[in-house]
Amino acid sequence: MSIVLGLLDTPSYKINLKEHIQELAINSDDSLDSRWNKITGTIHKTAEETFGKASKKQLNDWLDKESREATEVKNKAYVNMQQRSYTRALTDKYREARRKETQVQKRKKKQYENEQVERLEELGQQHQTRKFYRGINNLRKDFKPRFTVCKSKNGDVNTETGDILNRWKDHFHELLNSTEQDKDRL
Repeated sequence: MSIVLGLLDTPSYKINLKEHIQELAINSDDSLDSRWNKITGTIHKTAEETFGKASKKQLNDWLDKESREATEVKNKAYVNMQQRSYTRALTDKYREARRKETQVQKRKKKQYENEQVERLEELGQQHQTRKFYRGINNLRKDFKPRFTVCKSKNGDVNTETGDILNRWKDHFHELLNSTEQDKDRL
């Protein structure tokens, strides 16, 4: 749970926190960890009661009820197809549902991007350059997946996470457990 520290100065939060702490029963027999957990739990509970729970920011603002429904229909068609041994009719229904889902999501995304461009044009006309360029960068930058690779001892390229972790483990094991003769060779 994240708390915006500036909100903790509000009078309503202070009053609620004071009441909750007075109600809190902390025994001298409790361990330090137990006391800490009770106090932090009270702070979080009071903050949630006073300010409410913060909702997660949706990454794709263009996803709405219609696109979620299309995805649900496609997922149900997929499960149905799997359960009934991939018959031709069910496979066709799944493909049709997938095609419709793709159409809906493409249309919604294009509509969202057009709205964003209009908003950016308004910002440019209003001479709000910081918001304008921040919006331009958000539209322009795409998702860039991280690509992790590592070379093995014999020079082969490893892309599997387990292989990479094992290579690093071996490397540091050799590095940290080397003898004096090994150090002279380096």
